[in-house]
Amino acid sequence: MLRERLRGIEHVAARFYPPGRSAQIRYQDTTTVYDTRAVNPDHVHLERTEILEGRFINDLDLQQKRKVVVIGRAVELELFRGEPGIGKYIEIGGFPFHVVGIFTDAGGQDEEEIIYLPMTTAQLVFLGGDNVSMLMFTMAGEPTAASGVYAEEQARSILGEVHHFNPKDRRAIRVRNNLESYLEIMQVLKLIQGFTWLVGLGTVLAGIVGVANILMVSVRERTREFGLCKALGAPPSRIIATLMQEALILTSSSGLLGMALGIAVIELGQAYLPENDYLRNPEVDVSLALTATAIIVVLGSLAGVIPALRAARIQPVEALRGG
Repeated sequence: MLRERLRGIEHVAARFYPPGRSAQIRYQDTTTVYDTRAVNPDHVHLERTEILEGRFINDLDLQQKRKVVVIGRAVELELFRGEPGIGKYIEIGGFPFHVVGIFTDAGGQDEEEIIYLPMTTAQLVFLGGDNVSMLMFTMAGEPTAASGVYAEEQARSILGEVHHFNPKDRRAIRVRNNLESYLEIMQVLKLIQGFTWLVGLGTVLAGIVGVANILMVSVRERTREFGLCKALGAPPSRIIATLMQEALILTSSSGLLGMALGIAVIELGQAYLPENDYLRNPEVDVSLALTATAIIVVLGSLAGVIPALRAARIQPVEALRGG
């Protein structure tokens, strides 16, 4: 219904919860309780479900009201104790269901403790009639606040027409517009990203100033050395090249050491941080890290230009006299 009448819709998924939502699941002598959801084929696109073995619910399952299920990896591990779950039968509320698929989910352990079965089958077996607990859909194209409002209002209007309620009555149907939350989060992330770039730029500038200061001190302490080199016939370009080389070695070693420490911290965090909803699977973009290191090396090397030019202008007589 929504797919035909709502312009720009991409995927539509209905969900029905059998009575009690968490059903008793039994396999041989193992009995436990899992979150059980009756869905249609498009549901796989909305939950970031990745099929590891077998398949997901399909249209033929709905048409023939097949007693099949797709179970999460955590369900398979507990029920079948390391054995393959594909092809076996489990009981849901006393009814046998054939396992046709095993899935994993980016949401982690909790999302893998779920069992999916065909919508029509659950409505028939669990006396659900034509009831639907939840209706979800996604819109194609670039997400904007306007498109989110349009989709919500159109969905209210269509459902109100079919189920005979006033679309303006916000209590008639509860709508959760995830696009609004997504756009708000993206705005916050952009601000955080901008702040991160600002901090990074300040760090780079501080590093450049630090390298320049180190080399300036080095030039002041090595005045007699540079004067002696010039007295023995060393050209200014030789002195400049020497200091630029020192700047390159200093910034390269510091940049590579910093990159290595950063990667080590991320890897340790990924290995030892407890699973949570706010920081999941931290990783380092190697190309970005190498680019940042290269920028630091180039700018740090350029910071040695001024001290190098100052060293090249040292007069041998004044340098030796000062020594």
